[in-house]
Amino acid sequence: MALTSAIGPTRLPFIFFFPLIAVAAWFAGSGPAILATVLAALAANWYFFEPLNAFAVGAPDLWAILAFALAAFLIIGAIDRMHRAQRGLAASRDLFSTTLRSIGDGVIVTDAQGRVTFLNGEAERLTRWTLSDAIGRPLPEIFHIVNEQTNRPTENPVDKVLRLGTTVGLANHTVLIAKDGTRVPIDDSGAPVRQTGEPLQGVVLVFRDSSEQRKAEADHARLATIVESSGDAILSKNLEGIILTWNTAAERLFGFRAEEIVGKSVLTLIPPELHHEEQDILARLRQGLTFERHETERMTKDGRRIPVSLRVSPIKDREGTVIGASKILHDVSDLVTTRDALAREKELLRTTLTSIGDGVIVTDTQGRVTMLNSEAERLTGWKTADAQGKELPAIFRIINEDTRAPVENPVDKVLRIGTIVGLANHTVLIAKDGTETPIDDSAAPIQGPGTPLFGVVLVFRDFSEQKKAQQALSRLNVDLEARVARRTGQLQETVQELETFSYTVAHDLRGPLRAMHRSAEVLLQEQSAGLTDEGRDFLRRIAEGANRMDTLIQDLLAYSRVTRSDLQPLPIDPGTILADLLVHFAPEIRERQADVQVEPSLPRLLADPVLLTQVFTNLLSNALKFVPRGSAPRVKIRAEAMNGMERIWIEDNGIGIDTRFKERLFRVFERLDSDYPGTGVGLAIVKRAVERMGGRVGFESGKDRGSRFWIELPPAGNGHERLASG
Repeated sequence: MALTSAIGPTRLPFIFFFPLIAVAAWFAGSGPAILATVLAALAANWYFFEPLNAFAVGAPDLWAILAFALAAFLIIGAIDRMHRAQRGLAASRDLFSTTLRSIGDGVIVTDAQGRVTFLNGEAERLTRWTLSDAIGRPLPEIFHIVNEQTNRPTENPVDKVLRLGTTVGLANHTVLIAKDGTRVPIDDSGAPVRQTGEPLQGVVLVFRDSSEQRKAEADHARLATIVESSGDAILSKNLEGIILTWNTAAERLFGFRAEEIVGKSVLTLIPPELHHEEQDILARLRQGLTFERHETERMTKDGRRIPVSLRVSPIKDREGTVIGASKILHDVSDLVTTRDALAREKELLRTTLTSIGDGVIVTDTQGRVTMLNSEAERLTGWKTADAQGKELPAIFRIINEDTRAPVENPVDKVLRIGTIVGLANHTVLIAKDGTETPIDDSAAPIQGPGTPLFGVVLVFRDFSEQKKAQQALSRLNVDLEARVARRTGQLQETVQELETFSYTVAHDLRGPLRAMHRSAEVLLQEQSAGLTDEGRDFLRRIAEGANRMDTLIQDLLAYSRVTRSDLQPLPIDPGTILADLLVHFAPEIRERQADVQVEPSLPRLLADPVLLTQVFTNLLSNALKFVPRGSAPRVKIRAEAMNGMERIWIEDNGIGIDTRFKERLFRVFERLDSDYPGTGVGLAIVKRAVERMGGRVGFESGKDRGSRFWIELPPAGNGHERLASG
C-alpha cells in the first residue's frame, strides 16, 4: 500500500520484482523462482493496475504481465543453467580429485608459481607430508630430490616445466628425501596444466617408488654380469631348441660368435649320433624337470669334439609355464684326461703291487682288506677272493717272536696316527695254516697332498734269510770287535812309543841347533871385519836356519804337548794370564811402541791354564808380528757372550789375512805365502788347544784390514766346576 501510494498506479511495476525473482532463483532454485514470478504478477495486478485492489486485466495489462513472465523465465533459466554448470564443474573436480587420489603413483599439483595445491595419498606416503601441511608451500620444500650417486640436488621438475612449458622426465638415479629423512628412489615425469591456447595454470607431477624396479634392474644386471663373466658356457633356448642367448665363455668354448649361432638350432652343437639326447632333454623340460648334470660330447665350429658336463634347467614365465631352458656346459677335457690317466695309473699300480717281490696288502679306511698280491697270498695262505672285505687281523696275524704276545696291527696304527709306521722288531706272521714266518717292513697311508685318507698299504717281506744272515753277522761282529780291541791296544802302545821317541829326538835336536845359532852370531859379531861378504851372508843363513829350526821344534813340542797332555779344566780368569803375557812381551811392546788394550773384568772361563796360555801366547805374538815395520801395533782384547759361550776377541791393525786362505789357515804346516813367514804350526796349535777345551776358533779379516781372531770357551759359572781330563 505504501508503494502504491508512493508511485501511484502504473503499468510498469515489474521492475521492482526482477531482483526478488533472481534472488529466489539463485538461492532456492527454479521452482520457488516460478512461484515468486506468479505471485509477483498477481501482486502487480492487485496493487498497481486499475482498478486498484481488484483483479481485472485489460489488454494493455495482459501484455505487460506476459512480458514480465517472459523476462522472469529468462532470468530463471539463465540462473538454472549457471547452477547446472557449476554442479558439473564441481562433479568434474570431485572426479579428478578422486582419480588422482586413487591412482597408485604419487601426484603433486602446483599452481603457476610452483606452490603445492594438491597431494594424493601416495604422494603423502612418499614425501611424509600431509595435504593440509603442504598446501601453499614451494614444491622444493615438499619434493626434495637429489642425485643418487653424487647426492647433489637435482633440478626441480616443476621449475623445468614452468621454464620449458612442456612435459619433462626426471633425471636418472633420482632419490626423493622425505620429510623424516627417508630416501626413496623414484622416476617419472612432470607436465603443464593448461587448456589449449590458455596460459599455464600449474604443473602436475607424477612419480613412483622405483625401489623394487631398481632392485630388479640391479639383480638383472648382476645376473647378466655373472652369466657373461662365467667361465662356463651358458646359453638359453626355446622349446623348439632354438638358441636365444650365448655368453662369452660359449664363444670361447665352441668358436661361434653370438651373431653366428643365436637363432639356430642347438643341434648345431650336438654330434649326429647324440641328437636323441636333445629330444630327451626337451621332453623333460616340457614336464618342468631339470636335466641333471651328466657328461657328454659337443662339437665346436671347426668340427672338434669336446667332452662337456651338461646341466639344463627350465625357464618359466610368471604363470609358471615352461617357455624354454638354460644350459650350462663345462669343458671337462682336463678332467677326462686326468681320469683316464688316473685309471692308467691305478692299473699300473695294481700291476706293480702284484708283481713286486714283497708281500702287499691294501685295506680301506675301516681296515678291511681290498687286495693281496701273490707274495702276500703265499705268506698269509689267503687268496684275494677269500680275503676281500675281511678285517686285516684275520688275514695278517702277527705276534712278538720272543713273548708270543699279539703285536698291534700296523694298519690300525696308521689309521690312528695318520703316518707311515714300521713293524715292531722280532715280528712273526702266522699264516692261515699256522706256518710262522719272521717279517719286517712298514705300513703307509694312501692319500694325496691335502686329501683325505682313503686306505692303507702294508708292505712286508719274509725276513728268514736276513735273520740268519744277521745272526751270522752278529757272531762275526763279536769276533771282529775282540780282534779290533787287541789291535787297538797294540797300536796305542806303538803310537805312545813313537810319540815318546819323537819328543826325545826333538828335544835332543834343540841343543846342537842353539849351539849353531849362537856360534854363527858370535862369529858375525867378533870376526866380522875379517869376513868376506859371502862369508857373512853364509853365517847369517846358518844363524837364521838354526833359529828357524829351533822355533819349529818348539812349535812341534808345543803341538805334541797340546795333543798329548792331560786336560785340567778349571775356572780361570783370562785377565790374569794376559797380564803375565804382557810382562813377557814387554820388551817387544816397548820396541814397537805397541798399544795393547785388555778389556777389564774379562769373564771367567772353564779351561786348562796351560793350553789357554799357549793359545793367548800364539795369538798375541801374531798380532804384534804381522804389523808392518814403521807402524805402531794396536791390539785390543775384549769379550762377549755368544750362544751360551764366552767369545774372546784378539783384534789388531796388521796386514790382515785374505779370506781365500780361510780353509787353510788352521792346518798344520800350512804356510800361506811370503807375506806370512812362520812355521805353519802356531795357529794349528791354537785350534787344537781350543777344541780340546770344548771350544771353537775362527777369524774375521781381509787383506790390509787387520785381523780379528776369536776363541769360544764355556763360561766358568760359579767358579767351582771341574771337567774330566780329555
